[in-house]
Formats: sequence, structure tokens, C-alpha cells
Amino acid sequence: MLSTLVFLAVRGATSAEQFTAWGWRVPFLLSIVLVLLGLYIRLRVVESPVFTEVRQRRARLPVAKVPGWASRRRW
Repeated sequence: MLSTLVFLAVRGATSAEQFTAWGWRVPFLLSIVLVLLGLYIRLRVVESPVFTEVRQRRARLPVAKVPGWASRRRW
């Protein structure tokens, strides 16, 4: 909904020619800020001990065999 509001605000603040030429890019460029903010937050969040344990356990599990994979390798 926020992106639609930004899109409409840019559309209302520019003329039709300006919007067609460069105005449509503004909402996409502003989304870069949100992506960087999300990445910053994600890298700063400390994982819970339970999640860390599960992730370590899954890393030690062998890769599951896909049924029928051997027959497909002959192709």
C-alpha cells in the first residue's frame, strides 16, 4: 500500500510528460532505501539459540536422495 501511495504522489506531483520521462523511476529508487534498511536490520538481528542449533543440525544431515534420479542421469 505504501508503494502505491508513493506512486500516486509522484504521479500527482509531475506532469504526464515528466512522469513518463523519469517520474516512474522515483518509487523504484526509493525502494532501494527500504531494501538497504531491511538488510541492515537482518544482519543486526541475533538468532535465537534454538534456531542456531537447528541450522547446525541440518548442516550435518546428508543430502536426501531424489527418487528416480539415477534413471534420469542416463538421458
